[in-house]
Amino acid sequence: MPIALATLLLNAEPMFQKICRKSVVFLVFAPLMAISQPSCKKMMMLPTTVVPESSIHILASVPENRAPSKGSSRILGVGWYPQIEVDTQDRVHLAYVDADPGDVRYAISEAGTLKFGPSEMVEEQGAVGSFLKLALVKNEIPVLSYYHQDEMNLRLAHRPSDLKRLKALGLNVDLSAWKKKAPSLVFPGMEPEKGPAFGMGEKWHGEDVAYGDQVGQASDLYVDQTGRPHLMYFRKGKVAEYATRPDAQPVFGVPSLGRFARTTMDAKAYASHSMTSDLWVDEKQNVWATYGSWEMTETRLRVATKKKNDTQFSNFDVSPGHRSVEGWHSALMPKAGNKLEVFSLATDVDELLWGELDRTNPQPMKNRKVLVNRPGPFSVARAKDGTLWVLTRGEGMSSIGDEAGLWLVKIPPTGEKRRWILEKGAATDYWLDLELFADGTPIAIWFSHGIKGLKIYSPGKDVSVQPGMAQASPVVPPASEKPAVKTEQKPKKPTVQ
Repeated sequence: MPIALATLLLNAEPMFQKICRKSVVFLVFAPLMAISQPSCKKMMMLPTTVVPESSIHILASVPENRAPSKGSSRILGVGWYPQIEVDTQDRVHLAYVDADPGDVRYAISEAGTLKFGPSEMVEEQGAVGSFLKLALVKNEIPVLSYYHQDEMNLRLAHRPSDLKRLKALGLNVDLSAWKKKAPSLVFPGMEPEKGPAFGMGEKWHGEDVAYGDQVGQASDLYVDQTGRPHLMYFRKGKVAEYATRPDAQPVFGVPSLGRFARTTMDAKAYASHSMTSDLWVDEKQNVWATYGSWEMTETRLRVATKKKNDTQFSNFDVSPGHRSVEGWHSALMPKAGNKLEVFSLATDVDELLWGELDRTNPQPMKNRKVLVNRPGPFSVARAKDGTLWVLTRGEGMSSIGDEAGLWLVKIPPTGEKRRWILEKGAATDYWLDLELFADGTPIAIWFSHGIKGLKIYSPGKDVSVQPGMAQASPVVPPASEKPAVKTEQKPKKPTVQ
């Protein structure tokens, strides 16, 4: 897909949402008199601090002398779709896309720090990485899902060297090595079996989950306590789908590669590449998901759930009054007492809303709270003391001096909310993530359009990185130089999502 078309697609749906959120309801009290319903409460601003640039760190930036990928007129950058997770040892796992070559990369920090070692190549063959997601098995071992643009596959990646550790943790894994087998039938033009290491970094294996145009839109990845991966995803123009490893298969290992049980999650839900969803699996392996269903001029917040042994999902509209412009971005958190916290972007009223669901009897949420006014795509994390942290690409309001930018908002259980502006300027993508260290210190990571690179902020934490966080050599080298890519690899196409 040409870059110009990709840029148009990236901007078109946020523009549609912008139109929707400005279409407020007017209440007419007398001839020639009307007021906008949400206008008054939106004038309030949180106490705000602009974080100095010296406290913001660059994790990965575009290497010197890099040229645009073949077919592109511009540099795309390093750090698309960033993902972070903090494990039980307080190490930060990081995954992101180096967009010009179309590579997925992974790195990990020392415990309790942002001192990252060298990054690892996860997959590099072709253009890969759109809709990247990162999850930890047993809150320790990384697993990634992402879209392979050239092959039109949703992929799942793991490190075979981690299988022994998973076995030691009591999980059902297979430790046998992959061996190339001669096919039982040979057809003219049939390609030989490539194996799970083809196109991957030296430490990683990959497998296909599903096939389709832009498969992985509004996707999420969750790994349950048994190590079984669960994925929800949309394809272009298709409904919500779900995939997991069959019960009879090891959760990881050669016999399980490419083996997934797939089903429809919601036959009435459609999504866009600019939307996000959330997936969670409880201790009984019951599945829960929040997502937006986009239908022409409506986006409805939906919840899907399925018990472990059920064959079909149940689906619910969970907004009070079934409001029609909510759910473009959503998230959920488990809570004690069979409850679920649900966070959702309501684009008709420019609010990030919080609500609570009863898992035993899901109903439209009542007593919802406004967390942030004028937000954009967001990520949330809750500390042990109950403090909620929100990272969002805030829209601001220039007429009252509320500046658009990347906002970090602290919402304590009691007391005043506070906001920090990490970067000024408007953006509409969801290429950001938020996690917490064990002591509750937030870690914010995002793609910075100003430098076309990856930035990180964590108060009081120093950052250091090893070389290799991005491909160092030019994507298209000068004619006088030899190509830096392996000779057996085909030229890369640019990622476009």
